[in-house]
Amino acid sequence: MQNHKWQASRFLKASAALHAGAAASALAWPGTLEFGVASLIANHAVLAAAGLWPRSSLLGPNVLRLPGARAEIALTIDDGPDPEVTPRVLDILAAKNIKATFFCIAANMQQHPAVVQRMIA
Repeated sequence: MQNHKWQASRFLKASAALHAGAAASALAWPGTLEFGVASLIANHAVLAAAGLWPRSSLLGPNVLRLPGARAEIALTIDDGPDPEVTPRVLDILAAKNIKATFFCIAANMQQHPAVVQRMIA
């Protein structure tokens, strides 16, 4: 496996420059604060969209394949357990002999301990 040193993309460098410029502008010319804040809000909206867009390269190159010869994927399921949906998901996973990782909400876990025990099993 090759180790590649992370480098910020041009977009991230431009974002950092925008932040520095907005701060410097607000300090030098207080009347520009509103424009600077609006610019940063727009910048953060684009950053969020780029992070949620699977094929976006604005934040840097995408890893399309993990190194190694294993033909595996990591299946993660968030925001459970749900007493109606989670058992159906567990049935599908069991039928296909698929393992998954669940990221749960503590309050939901407390409300549905039987579902949690089934997830663990």
